[in-house]
Amino acid sequence: MSLPMTPNEYRPDRFKNQRGVALILVALVAVFMGVFATLGLGVLRLKDGPDLEKETRLVQKRAVNHLASFVHMNDRLPCPADPSVNRTDTDFGLEDRPGPGTPCQRVEGLYPFLSLGLNERDALDGWGRFFTYRISPVFSNNDPGQIADTGVDVYSECLSRGIWITETTHVQTRENGTEETAVNVNRNPRKAKFCCPNNGSDGFAADNTDIELRTANGADLIQPRTGFNGRTSAPSQFADIDDFVDPPTGNVSAWAFVLLSHGSNGAGAFLVNGTTDRDDSAVGDEDENTDGDNVFIDRSANRVVGAAYYDDMLVSMTQNGLYGHLNNGSCARPFR
Repeated sequence: MSLPMTPNEYRPDRFKNQRGVALILVALVAVFMGVFATLGLGVLRLKDGPDLEKETRLVQKRAVNHLASFVHMNDRLPCPADPSVNRTDTDFGLEDRPGPGTPCQRVEGLYPFLSLGLNERDALDGWGRFFTYRISPVFSNNDPGQIADTGVDVYSECLSRGIWITETTHVQTRENGTEETAVNVNRNPRKAKFCCPNNGSDGFAADNTDIELRTANGADLIQPRTGFNGRTSAPSQFADIDDFVDPPTGNVSAWAFVLLSHGSNGAGAFLVNGTTDRDDSAVGDEDENTDGDNVFIDRSANRVVGAAYYDDMLVSMTQNGLYGHLNNGSCARPFR
């Protein structure tokens, strides 16, 4: 009696060979898939940096929109948030401000996402690190009682349109030589204070606290761009918001805030570990953006490793720019 044949015994030899070829093809396909997957990951890694930079720019754009909206509603910039507040605390992300009409407790810190009604993600750049947010303090206090009419460092348009800090009387002379007393009534004193700041007699903003942008450490100042009624280049008209100029000269403007991503290397970013510690690896121009003073560097990226390395991403705007950002408004107009 013969035993039953196994499946392979009754298959022709050519089918046995085909099965071997099929196994080889499967192995080759697996190898090629692995190679292509590796190449694909390489492509993704190459795209990773530009994509995160693009994401950072989009987040910064939205952040500026919210700052401009806050200014329109409150006639001031929000104060920076305290980076030493515990990240799990309910106050994390709130502006560091004791109360209405009071100065900010700090001029540099985190973007105050909670005070703006946003989520923590809105305060993070594409690499998941917190933005550094700095203000010129004269733009964060909307109490018109803390600033004087005399010596106001303002846009010339502010005075010519009668936008005064408080109600002011003055003597004007008619063409026939007669004099009369006129009254300028400021119908929006908080906006006037935001647009036309000075330190007044209360000294709530110290000298050299207004933001300076430079092209490199110790190099040329960057002026507010055309269309924002920026400071003029003439030395006699390059008035500072800390100076007292009477009568006002030029169309005086200043950088109101800086919102800074510390780039892919994260050098100088706040660590948010219950302290005000920063990543201490910043050098050169990146270090200038982390030293806590009012000078910031805004220049093209240089990713060559060394002292000249720079990948910070910075945005800033003037007080007039903020008013004109969302609805084509202007500090030179007395009404919204």
